[in-house]
Amino acid sequence: MNTTTIIAAGGDVMPPAGQLDVFEFDGVEVRTVTDPDGQTLFVAADIARALGYRMASDMTRRLDDDERGTRSVRTPGGDQTMIVITESGVYAAVLGSRVEGATRFRRWVTGEVLPAIRRHGGYLTPQAAEAALSDPDFIIRLATSLKEERAARAAAEQRATALAARVEADAPHTRLGRAVSESEGDVLVKAVADALTQEGIPCSQVQLFRWLRAHGWLCRSQGDMWNRPTKWALDKGYVRAVEHVVNTRSGSRLRWVPRVTGLGQQVLVDGFTTGRFDLNEEK
Repeated sequence: MNTTTIIAAGGDVMPPAGQLDVFEFDGVEVRTVTDPDGQTLFVAADIARALGYRMASDMTRRLDDDERGTRSVRTPGGDQTMIVITESGVYAAVLGSRVEGATRFRRWVTGEVLPAIRRHGGYLTPQAAEAALSDPDFIIRLATSLKEERAARAAAEQRATALAARVEADAPHTRLGRAVSESEGDVLVKAVADALTQEGIPCSQVQLFRWLRAHGWLCRSQGDMWNRPTKWALDKGYVRAVEHVVNTRSGSRLRWVPRVTGLGQQVLVDGFTTGRFDLNEEK
């Protein structure tokens, strides 16, 4: 587990709007700033670096307008304007990231960074505290404003939670996109074996063919039916057969080559990477 280090925190009191809190993820500095309405914003350059984007602009152009913006923040060198993204923007950036630790980064943000910021609660600036003491109506206006802000934050958090769930649900597709090098359509069995190897599951073409035959994806019968997709696999849409002409010394003959469909690739990569499938399992 990553330890969260608040390098520039405000103690037990939430820092005023514009003051940076600095966290660290796997040696990468991640800075946040809290808006007057209590919304946590993340410095875009830091998130891009943590998620492996070449440039922050490569990441922010993927985001909706309400997920990105600029914010004036206090730094040791004076006030600076920085590009920032919202919490839901972070989840969208995770969804588009190709690095292995993207999902782990999202869990770190939701499990450590945001709770560390939110446990400070609300705060009053010195000016607001003075106004509260001298103007009773100010408290009413403040309470009304706080209620509206909390409702807005709850709605934003609900959207962020829904997006986080989408990130989890799309994880197999994200793994597949990385592993099969963005190939579209059907691929050879060897390409899937290479994809599994890239995902940390050493797999040869021979091993995967053996598994596919053992688990009913390909026919075991010797002869013309060898390695042909089974009716079950065809009906599922996992595999299809492509006819090739093979030239030999004795003449030309037809050969059926199995190709794994996009759906089949997803099932295989997800099954093996999650441990549901075992290459060494024989039926």
